[in-house]
Amino acid sequence: MEEVDPTFIQAPEHRPKFAVTEDEGIPLIDISPINSPGYFSNTKAKRASGEACSKWGFFQVINGVPLHRLQNVQSAAKKLFDQPKEEKLKHTKNVRDWIEVIDITVEDPTLMAASHEADNTEVTEWVNQRPKYPPEF
Repeated sequence: MEEVDPTFIQAPEHRPKFAVTEDEGIPLIDISPINSPGYFSNTKAKRASGEACSKWGFFQVINGVPLHRLQNVQSAAKKLFDQPKEEKLKHTKNVRDWIEVIDITVEDPTLMAASHEADNTEVTEWVNQRPKYPPEF
């Protein structure tokens, strides 16, 4: 058996922490009332998304995103990931993932814990490396 290409080896802080989780299913967040008065101050809506993020790390948005917007995102993502490897490598952590992914944070820069260890207080700064192509991305 051959050795694994070292570029596929994630740094320890980026490796998954394995645990078995059982639940009813992926949280669904209905955003159809997003345009209603007081939506963003609605503590129930905030709590639902907060609980989904802390328990699952993600959630599925349902209702409220127009189909043409989803199609625009899919089209831009396809153009982005169809680029040559050299161009895509400009937007990575310089570690090859087993999947193609681009990390974009809401705040730029974003301060993150350097590791998932509870007693580690070290912080690292993530800076977005937004691609220039496609321009609609």
